[in-house]
Amino acid sequence: MSQITNSLDPQSIDCKTACVNGCVLGDQCPNQEFAKAATQFIWDTPLDKLNEIAAARFTKPFESQLQPIDLDQIDLEQLDSES
Repeated sequence: MSQITNSLDPQSIDCKTACVNGCVLGDQCPNQEFAKAATQFIWDTPLDKLNEIAAARFTKPFESQLQPIDLDQIDLEQLDSES
Protein backbone atom coordinates (compact mmCIF):
# COMPACT_ATOMS: atom_id res chain seq x y z
CA MET A 1 0.00 0.00 0.00
CA SER A 2 2.91 2.38 0.59
CA GLN A 3 3.70 2.25 -3.15
CA ILE A 4 0.15 3.32 -3.95
CA THR A 5 0.30 6.05 -1.32
CA ASN A 6 3.58 7.39 -2.70
CA SER A 7 2.19 7.67 -6.23
CA LEU A 8 -0.91 9.67 -5.22
CA ASP A 9 -0.89 13.45 -5.32
CA PRO A 10 -2.58 14.80 -2.15
CA GLN A 11 -3.94 17.77 -4.12
CA SER A 12 -5.69 15.53 -6.65
CA ILE A 13 -7.51 13.35 -4.11
CA ASP A 14 -11.15 14.00 -3.22
CA CYS A 15 -11.15 12.65 0.33
CA LYS A 16 -14.94 12.57 0.47
CA THR A 17 -15.04 9.85 -2.17
CA ALA A 18 -11.57 8.27 -2.13
CA CYS A 19 -11.25 7.80 1.63
CA VAL A 20 -14.68 6.30 2.39
CA ASN A 21 -13.05 3.13 3.74
CA GLY A 22 -10.08 4.91 5.30
CA CYS A 23 -7.41 7.38 4.27
CA VAL A 24 -5.65 6.47 1.03
CA LEU A 25 -2.81 8.97 1.52
CA GLY A 26 -1.44 7.80 4.85
CA ASP A 27 1.30 10.15 6.10
CA GLN A 28 0.79 12.49 3.13
CA CYS A 29 -2.79 13.28 4.13
CA PRO A 30 -3.33 17.06 4.36
CA ASN A 31 -6.15 16.47 6.86
CA GLN A 32 -4.14 14.62 9.52
CA GLU A 33 -4.38 17.44 12.05
CA PHE A 34 -8.17 17.54 11.68
CA ALA A 35 -8.41 13.77 12.09
CA LYS A 36 -6.28 13.95 15.24
CA ALA A 37 -8.41 16.79 16.63
CA ALA A 38 -11.62 14.86 15.89
CA THR A 39 -10.24 11.73 17.52
CA GLN A 40 -9.17 13.71 20.59
CA PHE A 41 -12.62 15.33 20.80
CA ILE A 42 -14.29 11.91 20.72
CA TRP A 43 -12.01 10.56 23.44
CA ASP A 44 -12.46 13.64 25.65
CA THR A 45 -16.24 13.98 25.31
CA PRO A 46 -18.61 11.88 27.44
CA LEU A 47 -20.87 9.52 25.50
CA ASP A 48 -24.00 11.30 26.76
CA LYS A 49 -22.73 14.58 25.31
CA LEU A 50 -21.88 12.90 21.98
CA ASN A 51 -25.42 11.47 21.86
CA GLU A 52 -26.85 14.92 22.62
CA ILE A 53 -24.81 16.45 19.79
CA ALA A 54 -25.92 13.72 17.39
CA ALA A 55 -29.59 14.08 18.35
CA ALA A 56 -29.42 17.86 17.90
CA ARG A 57 -28.24 17.29 14.34
CA PHE A 58 -31.63 15.78 13.51
CA THR A 59 -33.78 18.20 15.51
CA LYS A 60 -35.82 20.58 13.41
CA PRO A 61 -34.76 24.21 13.99
CA PHE A 62 -38.09 25.28 15.48
CA GLU A 63 -38.13 22.38 17.94
CA SER A 64 -34.98 23.63 19.65
CA GLN A 65 -36.81 26.86 20.52
CA LEU A 66 -39.81 25.16 22.13
CA GLN A 67 -40.15 25.53 25.87
CA PRO A 68 -41.96 23.06 28.14
CA ILE A 69 -45.39 24.16 29.32
CA ASP A 70 -46.33 23.93 32.99
CA LEU A 71 -50.03 23.06 32.77
CA ASP A 72 -50.56 23.96 36.43
CA GLN A 73 -49.72 27.57 35.60
CA ILE A 74 -52.34 27.95 32.84
CA ASP A 75 -55.59 29.68 33.78
CA LEU A 76 -58.17 27.82 31.69
CA GLU A 77 -60.97 30.22 32.64
CA GLN A 78 -58.98 33.14 31.28
CA LEU A 79 -58.33 31.25 28.04
CA ASP A 80 -62.07 30.54 27.64
CA SER A 81 -62.95 34.21 28.14
CA GLU A 82 -60.41 35.31 25.50
CA SER A 83 -61.92 33.13 22.78
